[in-house]
Amino acid sequence: MKNILIPINKLGIGGMEKVLINIANNLDIGKYKVHIAYVEDGSYKSLVKPHVELTKLPTKNTARLPKEILKIAYLKNIDVILHSWPKLAVYSYLQSTHLKTNIPTIFRVPISLNRYIEHRKILNNVIVRRLISNTLKSSDKIIALCNEMSDELIEKFQVPRDKLRVIHNPIDIDHIDQKMVEYNPFENSRSVNIVSIGRLEHQKGFDVLIKAFAKVIKDIPNAKLTIIGHGSQKEKLEKLAKNLYLSDYIQILPWMDNPYPYLHYADLFVLPSRYEGFPNVLLEALACGTKIVATDCPSGPKEIIDAKYGWLAKSEDPDDLSQKILIALKTEIDKKALKERAREYSLKKIVREYEETIDIATRPKVLIFTPKLGGGGAEKIAVMLANHFTERFNTTIAYIEDGAYSKLLSDKVRKVKVLSKRTRWIIFEMEKIYRLERPRIIFTTQPHATLSIEIWRTLTKRPVKTVARLQNLPETVTKNALKRALYTLAFTKPDVLIAQCYDMKEHLQKTFNIPTEKLHVIYNPVDIQEINKKMTEHNPFEDKDAINILSVSRLEYEKGIDVLLKAFKIVKNQIPKAKLTILNTGSYEEKLKQLTQELNLEDDVEFLGWQDNPYKYMHHADVVVLPSRREGFPNTLLEALACGAKVVATDCPTGPAEMIGKDEEYGWLAPVDNPEKLAEKIIEAITSNKKKAEKYINEKLNPEKTFERFSKIIVKTLEMGEK
Repeated sequence: MKNILIPINKLGIGGMEKVLINIANNLDIGKYKVHIAYVEDGSYKSLVKPHVELTKLPTKNTARLPKEILKIAYLKNIDVILHSWPKLAVYSYLQSTHLKTNIPTIFRVPISLNRYIEHRKILNNVIVRRLISNTLKSSDKIIALCNEMSDELIEKFQVPRDKLRVIHNPIDIDHIDQKMVEYNPFENSRSVNIVSIGRLEHQKGFDVLIKAFAKVIKDIPNAKLTIIGHGSQKEKLEKLAKNLYLSDYIQILPWMDNPYPYLHYADLFVLPSRYEGFPNVLLEALACGTKIVATDCPSGPKEIIDAKYGWLAKSEDPDDLSQKILIALKTEIDKKALKERAREYSLKKIVREYEETIDIATRPKVLIFTPKLGGGGAEKIAVMLANHFTERFNTTIAYIEDGAYSKLLSDKVRKVKVLSKRTRWIIFEMEKIYRLERPRIIFTTQPHATLSIEIWRTLTKRPVKTVARLQNLPETVTKNALKRALYTLAFTKPDVLIAQCYDMKEHLQKTFNIPTEKLHVIYNPVDIQEINKKMTEHNPFEDKDAINILSVSRLEYEKGIDVLLKAFKIVKNQIPKAKLTILNTGSYEEKLKQLTQELNLEDDVEFLGWQDNPYKYMHHADVVVLPSRREGFPNTLLEALACGAKVVATDCPTGPAEMIGKDEEYGWLAPVDNPEKLAEKIIEAITSNKKKAEKYINEKLNPEKTFERFSKIIVKTLEMGEK
């Protein structure tokens, strides 16, 4: 059972309030418990069904409401807050720093916010827009009431498209059918009756309607205009009618619980608004089978009506509005078609869409941080995990630098670019990222990022759990006292720490005294399906007679490519047909190319840079070599094994020995930093008929099983932090 909280200003008068009550009443009571927190009583209170819990808020001061709403949220164990009150949503965002909540929010935008700002002539327009933009972005889901509103939110407020969903307002057609025939307010009238309903405010454009009506009555002297509503503009509108000598032809009636007879028995309904959200009253007029004229204002009217269902007039143009009214009054229209159009916005259909949105918004949110969307195995695993997590969690990936892996990301993964140039400085951006994303778990794959996030979490006390996946062991951690202290913080503070192999786990326990229950071992996942698909592409090695040795590693000191070059010199002396191909890039590239020249190997060594498909090289190579000085759990080795390649690796910490086996069951192991022994193992591999290792990969490193283990750890970690 999910608990939903809906804050409402007043239980009466507006279309927005009626929509929210309709949704609250009709959500599946077997799945959702709805709580409405309201400020003022009103006539709609009687419409709230008994299973919806009402709580009156103790203050009318909007700035004080977020704290009161949060009290209710914790008391009622609320799973999601559905906002449709922009001012309150903005105040909640502004106070989120000290209120420290990560309860998911859905922001249902009730009106065109852009036009609202423009028409109100709000001072500090830029600041207000930025506030609204940040409030929207910090929501887990945003509901726009029509496509035009959705486009506006993207263009004017930079709302991410993946957070948006268009859900139209619903109407209870059965209720309207019953209520609209209760009485006929025009029973004894011989007039042509025009009706308009709405709050008597500038936004609703009743002044424009009265001016248009002054022109209509010249053509139709027996026309009458009935306006139903409350609002601050009532006296101004009455004065305008009097000045235009229309007092005998216009009546302004107070808001009423059942306006449907006025709609049903009217000759025409007119909506003269300057801007809207998605005007429910238009849908209600359609459900009553009444002809409609509406202004083509933002947003909603033109999505509801067209030439088949009504007429659109220019906004704030009394002349055009009067002409459209006259055309409508003189034109017959099929009432059944109007009612059928209304059924497209049935309450049952719309409520189902709200339920789907609530279910998505309440899924736990996971934020994965990776320095780059490209380059190494760790970054690729971060992308693979993000894609897998979308099946169960709302997933965001935060990154510093874009890269080739970006195109591998699922559309369901949100991307957030971090402005910091170096991982250690993300501490200064974490608060902003948190307020916009509000994850329940932050998943890191790099020690500097883990350290920065743990310092931020300690300082801010944000209610977020952390899972750190260690990609390799820091080289200097045991040699430098300051670094040791910092890494101790990085490795002991996370709620869960994931080592890539048992050798790494053992080292972490010895060095940092990490409790066993915090430490898990999960081997790197290998996308066997992708590898099988790509590895059989054409043979990339031009010289088919050559003995092709391959290395796929970042060109950095720790990867030991300099040792491989020296070993290759020895191999070349014994196997003249040998060729060495090196894939990837890095800061040591120029030094390695210089070493290649010094060893007179320019004709036999190729640096091909980054390749989108390294698997065809691995599959067609005679041997794949990993000469690293240290590793985490090298994905390259796993991928090479999956390609059926013979593999040679150094017995470095950590990972290779665990993969290949101490008895060299699946490959060959050479000592670290020993070109002679490495050359010996490469030659042994080239001349050997040892079996391929696909079976090992398929059985022990099945990607689905690996991903599922990560997901289970996320779920377990979430359970540590239940509200």
